Amino acid sequence: MQNLLNVINNNSGQGSAHAITLNLTPNFQRFPGKYLSELGLFKHGIKHLAPRQRLTFFEKITRDEMEPLTQGIVALHKALAPAGDTACVFRDSAFADDVAKTNLAAILQQHGLAHVRSL
Repeated sequence: MQNLLNVINNNSGQGSAHAITLNLTPNFQRFPGKYLSELGLFKHGIKHLAPRQRLTFFEKITRDEMEPLTQGIVALHKALAPAGDTACVFRDSAFADDVAKTNLAAILQQHGLAHVRSL
């Protein structure tokens, strides 16, 4: 499985967690007109997590998804306006191919995110 977005929901408490909602800011566009918030986990939330239960969600990225994703990352970086350097770290396996990975890194670096790495 190829993964870029790795969402981990972890109930580290002693009791159960109920009616968990997830919000995306910004709401990344997966395809033209299709957003991450439309996926089941984000759209419907999580009904229940038992104590110490962990739920992991992965999303892959293709060449077509790369540009909207980088635009979302750049917008988020600008909105947060961090005082120091920002590092973006991705899994090598997150990308459908090397072209998507190279293009993503180049666009982020053009927008001031100089520390882009893949593991």
